[in-house]
Amino acid sequence: ENAENCWKSIDFAAHNYNGEFAVYENGRSRGKFGTYTAGCRVEVRVNAQGGVEYCVDGQVRYTSKQTPEYPLHPKICAYSTGPLAKDFQWVGDASKLPTPARFD
Repeated sequence: ENAENCWKSIDFAAHNYNGEFAVYENGRSRGKFGTYTAGCRVEVRVNAQGGVEYCVDGQVRYTSKQTPEYPLHPKICAYSTGPLAKDFQWVGDASKLPTPARFD
């Protein structure tokens, strides 16, 4: 799967490009929701009500209208080389984990 089509297979995708923060779901744009800068914490998470939220530095930018299907799987797609993600974490049911699963 090449980088140009990789994002189309992601159910819930945060798209960060040239300082713009956008959301794609199943290959379809849901819109642009503000900006981000290098070093911002970007999250795609399931909230307490079971909805998918897209956040930048803890601020919810968009809540999906699509219901997630489980199991969910993380995926990162890149268009360029170089540093992409730092301190990537995949956390299941946080109440049942002593510490988050980390991928450094």
